[in-house]
Amino acid sequence: MYDKPIGIAVLTNSDRKHYLKDTIESFLENCSYRPLVIGIFDNGSTDDTWNYIQDLAQTKLDGVEWRIKRSDMDLGCGPGVNRANEMVKEFEYTFFLESDWLLMREEESGVPKTWMDECLEFMQTGKCDYLYLRRFAHNDEAMFHDYGFVMHFSGEQDGKFLQINKFMYSNNPHLRRTKALYDSGTLPVPEFLAPDGTGLEKKENKQFWGKAEHAAPQPPNIWFRVWGMFLHESEPIASDKIKPVGCGYYGPYGCSTCKYGFIQFNHGFCPLCDASKDYHDLFNHQKRYHTYFCTMLNMRREIMSRVGDMEYNAGKDNGRIRIK
Repeated sequence: MYDKPIGIAVLTNSDRKHYLKDTIESFLENCSYRPLVIGIFDNGSTDDTWNYIQDLAQTKLDGVEWRIKRSDMDLGCGPGVNRANEMVKEFEYTFFLESDWLLMREEESGVPKTWMDECLEFMQTGKCDYLYLRRFAHNDEAMFHDYGFVMHFSGEQDGKFLQINKFMYSNNPHLRRTKALYDSGTLPVPEFLAPDGTGLEKKENKQFWGKAEHAAPQPPNIWFRVWGMFLHESEPIASDKIKPVGCGYYGPYGCSTCKYGFIQFNHGFCPLCDASKDYHDLFNHQKRYHTYFCTMLNMRREIMSRVGDMEYNAGKDNGRIRIK
């Protein structure tokens, strides 16, 4: 069993103290692995995040070492990622975590607190260098990240782990073999800076936002942990509010009984599911849903194009919409 320290590279910026607090607390509460070395890079925060980080670094926790650094200005995403990674680069395995992710509890995700031990045991087989751990909450998130396409071309499944053949580097939560990602050129990620050294890759600068991830070479030997356990920009759910969701035919994957592990559902998405197919069908399922959505939208436009004046004289039309 692997028992060496794992480096946790955490990146935060802007006014995200409340997110960072939830991220750190949920990680420590729902990950039993120790020892951990947690390096937090504050990329020019604008609220009292740095005060919180300094207080955190004074917290004494068994098996947890803190490292903290700060930039007075936001350097942009790529430079921030690289500086966070540098803080824990010496460890064989490192975990990357931005400050707006929530680690789900076992009753939500179906993943036990020993997940880090399980992931490390799998990575020691040599099959995997980059293990992706995001849980897509719903189809909109999945479509935005081409998740259906990724599933369509997925490869071998080894228990709880799924081989991925087509996937770009992502700053989403992942565990990695540190040297493999640096040797492959995936890390450090590209940096986009103005001549004066200020960062260009910021959310308000659409031309550059996300460019470092897209420009980085694909990591070697990518696998997913079915179906992940880190939610993006989510709020903790009270234990008494957790209940099963989905069709009930699959899993369960924590509170999800959906074959894709979703915990929220778009209107009209579930009825278009082909129950005879497994998760590989997500890409085609999304195409069916897109066709349905476009059909319904066109029908609505057609109806609205025929809508005439509203007449509210109950004696004439009982207040109904008059169709031309």
